[in-house]
Amino acid sequence: MPQQCKNDFAYALSCFININGNPDRSLAQKLDCILDAGVNHFQVDIPLEWPLESLIAETKKRGLRCMVVNDYMQNLNEFDQNLKLAVSLGAKYYNHHFPKSFNTDLEGAVSMAKQLKERCAKENIQYLIELHRGTYTHNLERTYAFTKAYPEVAYLADMSHYIIQGYSYKELEGLYANVQAIHLRVANSECSQPEIFPEKTKGIQDFEKYYKDLLKLGFNGPVISEMIPFYLQYPPYDLHENNKKIIALAKEWSGL
Repeated sequence: MPQQCKNDFAYALSCFININGNPDRSLAQKLDCILDAGVNHFQVDIPLEWPLESLIAETKKRGLRCMVVNDYMQNLNEFDQNLKLAVSLGAKYYNHHFPKSFNTDLEGAVSMAKQLKERCAKENIQYLIELHRGTYTHNLERTYAFTKAYPEVAYLADMSHYIIQGYSYKELEGLYANVQAIHLRVANSECSQPEIFPEKTKGIQDFEKYYKDLLKLGFNGPVISEMIPFYLQYPPYDLHENNKKIIALAKEWSGL
């Protein structure tokens, strides 16, 4: 078992999208579920689903802190206003779905990533690029080239996006040194997101090994549960229990 880790655990509010059997919950109920999962940090998508004042008030009431703002829109024209929102929320990390418009422009992608990192650093926020399909990092070969050209890049890793494309964790190992945060989302080549049944779910043992390999490399960044509803998810089920399970497993793997 690894030594006691210093990771912060968080829960993504996007896990509560009201589709496929996921109950319709108020903001207060969603935040109570986060506490029920045994964590006191959260990730929130931007643009916000709720008024900023309401989110700040409800999280403060529960002692919850914004760990990550998740900018998934790939719209650089809104970056500065989104960064101001992250500052207002007291976020520690700005997670960016880096625009696929840079797909054929490696030099431009590196230059822009460095600029965005500097903007975040001025606000004492760490800039992360998510490993995510449908974005600049969709293509693994391009991501490796980007990492080689920009060795200081920090990734938020959601490796499920590569696993469902048929890549193995062995092929992803060259990115591990740049992983500063991870999304807890188990996938396999046949399923973008299965229910979590320890010892029975295909893919969970591979995910556990990957998680522990990161810990061996000294990974101590935020760990965010992000088992979200899918429109084609079958059978439909409320994912709150799934998120609780994967958080509990990750804490166990971490020696907590």
